[in-house]
Amino acid sequence: MNIDFTEIPVANKGGKDQDIFELFACDFLESLGYDIIQRPSRGPDGKKDLIVQSNSVPGTTSDSKTKWLVSCKHNAHSGKGISDTDEPDISDRLNKHKCHGFLGFYSTIPNTTLSEKLASMNDRFVSTIYDHSRIEKEIHSLKDKERILATYFPKSREKVIVEHKPVNDIVLEERNEEVESICNNRQQNDVENLLEISRTAVIQIEIAKIKSEFTYDWAKSEDSLNKLYIYSDFRNEIIAREVLSFLNHNVSSAARSGMPSDIANIIDGLVLTYFPSSYDNKEKELRIENGKECIYIGFNLTYDAFIYTNNFEVAQWGLSIWKFIYRESKRNNMPELIEAVLNQYKELEQTLNRPERNDLENAKQLVAVFKEDLETYDLSFPPLPEHLYQLIQNSK
Repeated sequence: MNIDFTEIPVANKGGKDQDIFELFACDFLESLGYDIIQRPSRGPDGKKDLIVQSNSVPGTTSDSKTKWLVSCKHNAHSGKGISDTDEPDISDRLNKHKCHGFLGFYSTIPNTTLSEKLASMNDRFVSTIYDHSRIEKEIHSLKDKERILATYFPKSREKVIVEHKPVNDIVLEERNEEVESICNNRQQNDVENLLEISRTAVIQIEIAKIKSEFTYDWAKSEDSLNKLYIYSDFRNEIIAREVLSFLNHNVSSAARSGMPSDIANIIDGLVLTYFPSSYDNKEKELRIENGKECIYIGFNLTYDAFIYTNNFEVAQWGLSIWKFIYRESKRNNMPELIEAVLNQYKELEQTLNRPERNDLENAKQLVAVFKEDLETYDLSFPPLPEHLYQLIQNSK
């Protein structure tokens, strides 16, 4: 898969999308295992740097617990490499922030002049570069690969879903051979269609086994849910229906039973993985139904977290699912789902207006923040007022 880094807007044009590449860097490095010490932001004192700390991160050139100054350069739209003049005063910047390592995060490649400059300074600090090739390679190794792709590279992800039609490279070899022996005189596309039907049926059986072993012992359920990622390379709308229906009716519907935020995070990741699982017109009706399942999943998480458990972090994941469905529906002309998301917001707002409850004001505010954020580019959580941020921290 080739990731198109130009999907991320240009960084120096101003506006609400100008910091998306830095947010991507922060999200990517955190997923890779770095601890985020200082997140990128803007203020009266100008742009603030991204600072991270490694904790035995594979592929870095230092011991664990190294504090890194991250320099983000997004030149994919011009194709220009990063030269030594693009990274002035590296030592001074490291000293200012008391960092021990320099981490270049680039959507193109470093020029020879920069590589030589860093090599000449390796007696003073350590350095590592994440260029576009290394970033893409690392993304495919991430547990939350689908979330990263859906958030920052939706078109690249969509291209893979459309083009990827695996036939022979799965564990159903005996079944495939049996079907091929029957169909050896048929046209190749007929054989492939039968193989996909066979594969889908077997995967449905495997998903049924996962459902049967699932319990509401949340400490044990994480492994069961993670098994659902196994079939992501072979997804279609039928497989997606099995996964999303399970998440709606069996998993998210029990959010009131003390669901931890880690489980809500996994549910969010599975939604991003399995919706949509096709883009052709023949599966549009089922795709719409699967989108509605996702919306119900988001409602279950958010409603139960507000009304029963007061877990604002779980509620965030539910609202994040709504934003993802809303964005994908706008991108792919699915007005039914756009309307469904907005209707669910209305329903949630109405159900939070309870005269007998005086403890839902913060919930109403969180819903308002997420609703206002529906039209933004990325899928990261919106900035929150300090009191809501503290409520979420206390939920962890």
